[in-house]
Amino acid sequence: FKYSGTYELKLPESIQKNAKKIDDLLKDIKVCDPAVGSGAFPLGMINEIVGARQVLQVYLRDKLSVYDLKYHAIANSIYGVDIDPGAVDIARLRLWLSLIVEEKDPRPLPNLEHRIMQGNSLLSEYEGIQLFDRELLTKSSDEKFVQLGFVFGSGIKRKMEELERNIKMYVDTSQRSVKEKLKESIDELRWELIEETLKEQGKLDKMEEIKKLREKSVRPFFVWELEFSEVFKEKGGFDIVIGNPPYIQLQKNKGELANKYENLSFETFSRSGDIYALFYEKGNDLLHKGGHLAFITSNKWMRAGYGAKLREYLSERTTPLVLIDLGPGVFETATVDTNILVYKKGSFDRKTLACSVKENLAKEDIKLRDYVRKNKVYLENFNSNAWVILSPLEMRIKERIEKSGQPLSRWSIEINRGILTGYNKAFI
Repeated sequence: FKYSGTYELKLPESIQKNAKKIDDLLKDIKVCDPAVGSGAFPLGMINEIVGARQVLQVYLRDKLSVYDLKYHAIANSIYGVDIDPGAVDIARLRLWLSLIVEEKDPRPLPNLEHRIMQGNSLLSEYEGIQLFDRELLTKSSDEKFVQLGFVFGSGIKRKMEELERNIKMYVDTSQRSVKEKLKESIDELRWELIEETLKEQGKLDKMEEIKKLREKSVRPFFVWELEFSEVFKEKGGFDIVIGNPPYIQLQKNKGELANKYENLSFETFSRSGDIYALFYEKGNDLLHKGGHLAFITSNKWMRAGYGAKLREYLSERTTPLVLIDLGPGVFETATVDTNILVYKKGSFDRKTLACSVKENLAKEDIKLRDYVRKNKVYLENFNSNAWVILSPLEMRIKERIEKSGQPLSRWSIEINRGILTGYNKAFI
């Protein structure tokens, strides 16, 4: 701000000229947290969207209140899923509270049952069977339905359109009787679309199983294309995927999670790996081409053997834009060292801005962005090998050693893992 009797906002001329276009994009942005937890990340994203639109209102001469901007962001831009019903309740409550504090007069709150939902983000098929074809949502004409092997007479397109209308109405309605009718209709349409899809695939042997699940009102899967159909129909996926997915070893509890996800076509799966690796892949699947993901997770995948498949996947299927390795002491209460990765879906020719944080920033009163700006390096040619962030000097030394030395992998020696335990807590 520049003070001249009144506060005047000064933004680059390019932003001033394109204020309307930028505001329209922000109004239309779709953001998802596939492991939403208590909703901290969506809440932060809402604040970013609202803050940016507030600035743009100066040039648009609009008079939208913070409440209006926040309501629109919560009802139209934010999506989340979590396997824990309690976490989902807390996330919805946090979003509602963030809205209530902005209202001058009591107003109806948006219904978030179809925005922040309970379910298993990673399990979107049933016993290896695809429950819905995403391509159906991106095809506009009836002929496309026929080309894909779906008979339009089956009513799939009509039911999809009805489902989307009902969800949009449900988010904004405050009448209990209307809500109940819409809720029942939405649930029925989702089950019918799953059954229609099975029929079209000729999976009639699974119909009885699905009908039994329907009678119990139990969906042991989360069909993203049906739950958030409007996102995939309008954009082909989310603009942004954010979050802090759980860190759970897949081999824990006698390989319970490993057995569950092993045959689900995850390219990043490793029995000795961690579940957050699968979330990196699922996040990429949920984005439209050119969409962005930003996760903070354990940094073990960067160097550990089980991270090789994830490193290869990220190298080939995404474009890492920012990689910040947060060493010990950055978060005083954290039990593991973490990193922040921002990538863009699709492979593009671009270097990665990287930084290894080796100081306790809170203790030194240093902002992360300032530290990164001062200590950043640019890396390229990532692959399945360990991802190591080095300074230009360290990189030159490493390259020199590699040219003149012999890697251990070429030595005729056997290296074993040493002592293993089935109960790390007691052992440590």
